Amino acid sequence: MKTVSFLMTVLITVSWTVKVSAQAALNLSGNPPHASAAFDIDFTNKGLLIPRVSLTQTTSASPISSPATSLMVYNTASVNDVTPGYYFWDGNKWVRFFDSNTRPWLLSGNSGTNPGTDFLGTTDAQHLVVKTNNQERYRVLSTGNVLINRTTLTYANDLLEVEASSTYTDAINGFSSFANGIAIAGMNTTATGAGTGIGVYGSSLQTGAAGVYGDGGTATRGTIGATNNATYAGVQGQNANGDGDGVVGINSAASGTMNGTGVFGQSSQGGGAAAGVYGYNDHNAGSAIIGYNAATAGTGNGKGVVGYTNQSGTSAAGVYAINANAGGEALIAFNSAASGTNIGDAMFGQTAQSGGFGGFYINTNTSGTGLAAAGNNQTASYLTNGSGGAFTGNTIGVYGKAMSSATSTFGGYFINGNANAYCYIGGTDAGGTTRKVIGPGTVSTIVTDTKGNKVTMSCPEAPEILFMDFGHAKLEKGRAVVKLDPILSRNILVDNEHPLKVFIQLEGDCNGVYVTNKTKEGFEVIELQNGQSNVPFTWQIVAQRADEYDENGNLISKNVNRFPPAMLPLEETTKQARKIEHKPHEFEQPSRKDVIVKPIERK
Repeated sequence: MKTVSFLMTVLITVSWTVKVSAQAALNLSGNPPHASAAFDIDFTNKGLLIPRVSLTQTTSASPISSPATSLMVYNTASVNDVTPGYYFWDGNKWVRFFDSNTRPWLLSGNSGTNPGTDFLGTTDAQHLVVKTNNQERYRVLSTGNVLINRTTLTYANDLLEVEASSTYTDAINGFSSFANGIAIAGMNTTATGAGTGIGVYGSSLQTGAAGVYGDGGTATRGTIGATNNATYAGVQGQNANGDGDGVVGINSAASGTMNGTGVFGQSSQGGGAAAGVYGYNDHNAGSAIIGYNAATAGTGNGKGVVGYTNQSGTSAAGVYAINANAGGEALIAFNSAASGTNIGDAMFGQTAQSGGFGGFYINTNTSGTGLAAAGNNQTASYLTNGSGGAFTGNTIGVYGKAMSSATSTFGGYFINGNANAYCYIGGTDAGGTTRKVIGPGTVSTIVTDTKGNKVTMSCPEAPEILFMDFGHAKLEKGRAVVKLDPILSRNILVDNEHPLKVFIQLEGDCNGVYVTNKTKEGFEVIELQNGQSNVPFTWQIVAQRADEYDENGNLISKNVNRFPPAMLPLEETTKQARKIEHKPHEFEQPSRKDVIVKPIERK
């Protein structure tokens, strides 16, 4: 009867608060419903709460029996292929609002996309046009061709066409800031045949230019070409203008009687026209060098380029490279083999001199970095104000190892201008103790104060190597036995000379306590005067770290000592950089004899 009365009360209340218009429209706020609405929700501080159900999967109507088409619910379950969100019944399955098939591409980007099904583009044979400032920038033809600054295809075989303009006179410019990077790569990977397909095609009709131009400055070669075919050249340049150059090799030094070359090559053929590389140079000392060892990959000692000198002058070197451009590289070394696990190096340095280095690097800029190295295919990072060396890796930035395991050997050593501010990292000290860090300074950390400023906190230090632990326990009728963590017990020494230090902080009223039966496994706390209190307390212990031994019983770290001998700073020697003087070579174009090659027709 109570349930029936409650339902009647609710029905009567609803009948007084809901007005029904002549059109059978409803307004729950008590105001007349809008004439165009069958159901008018008129609130300024409330919303519409959709029924919340736990769907099982999109193809199952459950838990709703025979849902009507367009029925909407809010799913609260994460099971099978449904997740929390709004769904409607389309007559056969539950469809999520704005799912992966219906949601739009957003200006702020999308997440959770599937590259197998999601894409930007068209599904019919229409071109795709991309604009900025209401101006077309590029289009993708329905056939897959990509046009930049063009609307029609010039050559039917082109997959990509870029046309320069009066504003942007260079059609394509490629940049790479990495020693092993390629700015622009062109390859024709079709099997060997008689076709005319090429990797990179260059053409010019200008008399002062060239079909293909490569500039290595003073650091490296301008163009490299290689072939193992008797009919075709290692490098072929094509220019349809009689005064243009296909390939140019120039030594721009003043004319003289020496043996410098613009391009040097080698050929084992004895024909009158045979040559490794044909170039032109009118000076003795300069040479534009391309060296290529075409032997099958193996374990021989063949070199691409060999430089030799027996001089010790400030600018003497077996290989000397200069680049006068502030953004250029003076020397690039590149191991072009496919990525693998072999031992090939891009650059290898070796010396047998005690005052020499396998590699010696100096940056004379006051904010420069002497040496930067990056591993794990990472982008190199360096300090804005420079440093002696900057090293970047994915998991380890700098790796140092001392091959000796004797005392006074460490993987790393650091010092600044203060002779007493030095630090050894990762090794064994003079007393035979393994140390992570040892030096005159203090171990510190950085925290944030109440005003948001960064401040320093320092670690306490002791004359011995100590372990600490903390915990809490409770007296039960005046007694408590505290067991230490077995991992801690295994690594501490407790004996008459090195007793366990225990500190108790009571957290209730009692007669006081004392500590007894101290071992490396634990200790006992007893209330004074035979007290029977049940008082909680916290504890702190300090113990001597035990010596460490390997599996064969050999001592690997002497940890039980007090005020062991200190590691002193290492002796240092400095080496000044050689002052290298040079003058940039002037680029002068000499007269030459053109080599006529059958033109390649562009289709």
